[in-house]
Amino acid sequence: MKKNKEVKKLRLYNYSSLGEYESWFSDMAKEGLFISHVGSFFAYFKKGEPMDMKYRLEFSYKKPLPAEQIEMYAESGWTFCAKFGNFSVFSSPAKLGAPEIYTDPKFQAESIGGLNKILRLNAIVTSIAIVFMLFFISLPFFMIRTPILNIVRGDNTSSLTQIILWIYLASSSIFAYRSSKKLKCDLEEGIAIDHKADCRKPQRRRILLNSFFLILILFSTVMSFIRIDMQFNDIPIEEATGLPLVRLAEIEKNPDLKPELSTWNDDITHLNSYTYSHSLLAPKQYTSEENGIVEGILWHDKSRTYSPRLRSERYHIRFKFLAKLAMDDLVNKYDMHEFKTHSEVYIEDKHFDDLRLFEDDTHKIVFARKGKTLIYVSYYGYQDFEIILKEIKKVTPS
Repeated sequence: MKKNKEVKKLRLYNYSSLGEYESWFSDMAKEGLFISHVGSFFAYFKKGEPMDMKYRLEFSYKKPLPAEQIEMYAESGWTFCAKFGNFSVFSSPAKLGAPEIYTDPKFQAESIGGLNKILRLNAIVTSIAIVFMLFFISLPFFMIRTPILNIVRGDNTSSLTQIILWIYLASSSIFAYRSSKKLKCDLEEGIAIDHKADCRKPQRRRILLNSFFLILILFSTVMSFIRIDMQFNDIPIEEATGLPLVRLAEIEKNPDLKPELSTWNDDITHLNSYTYSHSLLAPKQYTSEENGIVEGILWHDKSRTYSPRLRSERYHIRFKFLAKLAMDDLVNKYDMHEFKTHSEVYIEDKHFDDLRLFEDDTHKIVFARKGKTLIYVSYYGYQDFEIILKEIKKVTPS
């Protein structure tokens, strides 16, 4: 056998699938690839002449197989060729016709019992750890008053990624234990391991499953970073032309209205901007902030120049039932800060599926839902609700 560069292949992960491993190693040997060693993610093969080779896996519970046992197997035609985890791999050319290491499956069941104990303990420990992890990851979700809104907005994307990862690890551990238990039961009933079990189909299924979870985790992680970047990327409000945003100028309808400048610099963007974000459940999310000033007009108390301002949020949500739940959460979100001195105003408007209005002197708050669209408007100024609602209707579905 030539000593060439090793070839690595993505390894199987189900430790209880002994027959699949043995079949896989045999298939590789027919392609001229002979198992050298097995790592955490890959199996490494040495190149050589294609050969019909049989492989058998021997499990050792607490320590490596004794040298005497390896020598005994060698005398029967089985050569030790690799080790990974608690398994030792033996090979024998098919033409040699070596007798099976275990002629009675019931004896092998005793060996597999050790594997069953390890996987059972691993499944129990992993499950307990995951219950605690899920509890601590989910704790903030249950402590806030707006869980549905946070999910819709995508605020819990990073937590969702962790939950997906932990659930995947738990399910893998439990599946491995169940497979090992079934294998042990089969052996105890005298059903021998199928040394020619189909390994390619489980391998493809495993690769697809791993790829799915990997893509899901990567997608969630990337979305988290994109959302963070968008949230801190203020865009000048004058660039919002054509976007479905309620605008301060449209409510005030005063040609003398000008954008208010920041008190510490001349940056208009700081007080007059919008941000855009998206999530899987709410692909279009807008938040805008506008602060204006009208020279020559004072507030009613004559304290300072009239300076109306507007903050709005708009969400287009994929599912109507989520929009209904998010509406309640949005009201709860601002209820903590603003509604203690506000009185609720009732105006019937059939354009909206849900409409809630609150007012305190010059401050007016609107929560409106039309179909899957959710809008929040906080306005400080002299205009009444009718004008505000008229502008909201322009940016909601008819």
